[in-house]
Amino acid sequence: MQREANEPRTSRSADSLTDALAAELRRLRTRSGKTLRELEEITFSSDSALSRYLSGKAVPPWSVVQELCRVGGGNPDAVRTLWEHARRARSAARDGTNATVRKDAAASGTTPNPPVVEIGAAALATHVRDIRKDITQSEKRIKRTLAWVVLALSLVVQLAVASSGPHRVSAAAAPGYPPASPSTSASTSASPATSSTAASPSGAASVSGLVSPSCASAAPGPGLPSGKPLGPDANDSGTAAGMVRELYADVSGWRSRDTGLPATTLSVVHRGGMRPEILAIQDGMLRRYHNNDGTGWKVDDTGIAALAVSAASAGSTRLLIAIIGTNGTLQQVVQDPAWRTIDTGIRVRAISAVYTANQQMQVIATDDRDNLLQAYVDGDAWKVGRIGLRVNAIAAVYMGGQWPQVMATDNDGRLLQIYGDDTGWHARDTTVRLARNSALAAVNMGGNWPTAMATDSAGRLLYIFGDVIGWHSENTGQRAAAVAAVDTGETCPYTIVA
Repeated sequence: MQREANEPRTSRSADSLTDALAAELRRLRTRSGKTLRELEEITFSSDSALSRYLSGKAVPPWSVVQELCRVGGGNPDAVRTLWEHARRARSAARDGTNATVRKDAAASGTTPNPPVVEIGAAALATHVRDIRKDITQSEKRIKRTLAWVVLALSLVVQLAVASSGPHRVSAAAAPGYPPASPSTSASTSASPATSSTAASPSGAASVSGLVSPSCASAAPGPGLPSGKPLGPDANDSGTAAGMVRELYADVSGWRSRDTGLPATTLSVVHRGGMRPEILAIQDGMLRRYHNNDGTGWKVDDTGIAALAVSAASAGSTRLLIAIIGTNGTLQQVVQDPAWRTIDTGIRVRAISAVYTANQQMQVIATDDRDNLLQAYVDGDAWKVGRIGLRVNAIAAVYMGGQWPQVMATDNDGRLLQIYGDDTGWHARDTTVRLARNSALAAVNMGGNWPTAMATDSAGRLLYIFGDVIGWHSENTGQRAAAVAAVDTGETCPYTIVA
């Protein structure tokens, strides 16, 4: 790159360091084998911005450099040193140029005017696009702030209502570990409940469509998005039915990516690798999809025929895989080292696996009469008891305490939160309405209430969360026939749909 003879020394140094950084970024791009379009999707940068970074005309944000190191196999620590030097030198060069202009202006007794920059059509379009993006993000921040204000005002009203009289919870059957008596039934009321107490605002209404302040501003975790990007309603945009898609939320909303993996029924667990593991049913056979090293999805064919699957993990080593066998019974799948099944003999219609306190393996299930069941391991044998409710779709989740919680739909499509305490099992109406046989997943994201991903009667996938005000639902803009979700340490649940 040609430099002017009278150009400040700091500017020449900055250009040298920027060129060196750009050369390293170009090397990483070559090693990655990715096209410029693919890198745009991975780094969430525009084509013009990437071109400036790779040509040395600008110093990129560290997040862009980090993603290029990941896909190009570079050492982030080594590259970060170069990036920091280039960034500081570029900043010093700008400061030095401004100081020179001010000094020359003072000597001549004139007022320095800002330089005139001629902007081409492409650069102007990029500049306008960046401005629009900043405006959109500002609008989102304002909406999130207003959402918090509405929540705070609603909390004041709910506390005033709650203080007008005691909040009572009806006693019910003893929770099912040991199993509940089949002859008992559970109480039903209408407000959120934590895992340890039923004392929460009564009559709290769901605010349909309210965007969660945390998920609305979330960005996908490192390495999670991969594959072909898809927009809203991806099933209507060319994705074949029965193909697994990964969902994530960023500042522009919920987005999905096609994994290229086939499945009709699925479950997902995260045991600490780079990517979660997917257990799926395809062509009536159980498969395990894994991509722990980030190099691509691998397939394990278990050779086990199954109608449905649900999996749960405890730490990096304990994995519970439950299936409904072709004979209609609950079966546990183990690998030691060959894949095999342990038939419990318990006839079920739907299942949801969960680990509870002390890594206790449990499976929440329904029978052919929609009775809600709790199956658990006692010694070397599986046992089962009735919880005392009749439900349709189910999703078990462990929120702490002695018993799991269950998100479930009843015959009217009401989404219920079912939990146990020392007085028995309880069911609370979240006031969220879904389909009777909704696709449903529940996950513990670290708060007092479960987070759910579920389809409504129109097949739209909803993000559902509870707080001290009540339950809220957000339309993700996606559609699904099957859904599974897991906490990977990000702000929003890692979700897969088919």
